[in-house]
Amino acid sequence: MIKLGVVGLGPRWERYYAPAIRALANRVQLVTVYDSVHARALLEARDWACHPSESLQGVLQYPGLQAILLLDHDWYELWPCELASRAGKLTLLDSPATYTHEQLIRLSSVVKESDGLVMTAFPKRHHPLTVRLRELLATRLGPLHSLQIEFTTSHEEMPEELLAVIDWSTSVVRAFPREILQRPSGSGLPTGQRAQGPESSRNWTLGFGSGETSVNVKLNWCCGQPQEHPFDWVIQADCQLGQAYIDVQTLKWRLESESWQTEALMPEKTSEEMLLDLVCRRVLGGIVPITDLNDVLRGRDWQRIALGNRLET
Repeated sequence: MIKLGVVGLGPRWERYYAPAIRALANRVQLVTVYDSVHARALLEARDWACHPSESLQGVLQYPGLQAILLLDHDWYELWPCELASRAGKLTLLDSPATYTHEQLIRLSSVVKESDGLVMTAFPKRHHPLTVRLRELLATRLGPLHSLQIEFTTSHEEMPEELLAVIDWSTSVVRAFPREILQRPSGSGLPTGQRAQGPESSRNWTLGFGSGETSVNVKLNWCCGQPQEHPFDWVIQADCQLGQAYIDVQTLKWRLESESWQTEALMPEKTSEEMLLDLVCRRVLGGIVPITDLNDVLRGRDWQRIALGNRLET
């Protein structure tokens, strides 16, 4: 069991992470909480029978603390991650795409200097659908030739979701992109509700490798209401020996000239439980692959190019 501290007790704590920690009560012990509104920390501490810290330093100084979960921006931005890195504590950084490039660069510098570890939350990397697709690529379907990914969000949430899609693509292809090009709209996979009017969709091609080993990933964004599922993208994979298709928690695949096989892969854990499980395994000495600030910064560079923004150096 690990001892965890939480910084930020807003809506994401209440809706996602508090239930996840309760579900992992045999692996995670919440020992201290902090919020800029101290009355909120007092209420949560009473509910969880844990310590309400009055400062960020107080969180890090709690006896036996092993990791912290940073949820809300607030006035402190990424300072809790810097403090945790210098104190040798692992940090799980929720919603990394919502921070600025300058903030992430500064934190990355601190983490390198202190030899710290900041784990970033890209839960679709660890979803059972992703794991099974990787297995099929390594065994039955063979190397990828191309991917097509459709995702639906509001205008405001599109940049953050685009970064998650780029990160997922990189993890599945197991390589870093060499280019990203914008394509004419209207070439995506079929969807239900699509918004009408300007900027109702955008499309890109993310290029990996070159020559015979090249893989093109088509990214198609539609403005609208996403599905209420942990894995709410539609994905088509064309491989050397067959095809795979992911939609609404279901993976369909087939070898060339054979019939489709369907696998319904509902996760036994929520995305937040999967992330906290990885935190536990890493803190306890497990060698498990995680996403870190380098993954975020690489993805952010391609996200900025895709959105037509100048890269910051």
